[in-house]
Amino acid sequence: MADPAGIGPSKLRELFLLIWAAMATVAALMFAALALFLFVRVRELTISQNRPRTYAPSKLEPSPAPAANGVFANLRESDVPGRYRFIEGGEDLGIMTLKPDHTFINKDGTTFKRYRWDVTSEGLVLLWQRATSRFNIIEKPGVYVAQNPNGKDQRLEKVE
Repeated sequence: MADPAGIGPSKLRELFLLIWAAMATVAALMFAALALFLFVRVRELTISQNRPRTYAPSKLEPSPAPAANGVFANLRESDVPGRYRFIEGGEDLGIMTLKPDHTFINKDGTTFKRYRWDVTSEGLVLLWQRATSRFNIIEKPGVYVAQNPNGKDQRLEKVE
């Protein structure tokens, strides 16, 4: 019996094979895009979890717990520049350098235009790229502490 549409069985197989190949190609492309998206997302999460964080206000505003008796009012700016051991949450993260021009070099040896430090009556303030650290306790000359609400206090200890 002849096919009314005029398509023979071999033509139907070719048509079926062509449609199947097109659908398989689309499915493979979608799978590859999903795999790439998940790879990039996992990489971003891993990088953000390994990045050290500074939990402090991002603006220079009065500290909620100012230094007792205005201790920082007596601190001369010329006493601050130097090399400091940077400690966060009890972990020694490396050496930082506070320069006389009120810029600083971070623990990785990098400096950015945004990196600045200043002495206010309420503490030693470090402006990072995206955060601010306010060291409002002087344990002893050359040792400054910033208490953070997350429990990871930061310390700067001058290296002689």
